[in-house]
Amino acid sequence: MVLEREVTKFKPDVVAMSGVTDPYQPAERKYELTRRILEILAKHRFPVHIVTKSDLVLRDIDLLGKIAKQTWC
Repeated sequence: MVLEREVTKFKPDVVAMSGVTDPYQPAERKYELTRRILEILAKHRFPVHIVTKSDLVLRDIDLLGKIAKQTWC
């Protein structure tokens, strides 16, 4: 994934997900792109800010908890 390569070029800073659209669109259930992004951000200790109306965010509560322990989300 391009993000895996690019994220190493920066020091950890807040990544805002949902600036324009909800990251938990219906297709997310199938493709899990948001989850894969969160895995990379957690690995590199980037703080995350997510705004969503979807309960699908609960699927990723384990990753959000990991990020919160390392930095914040």
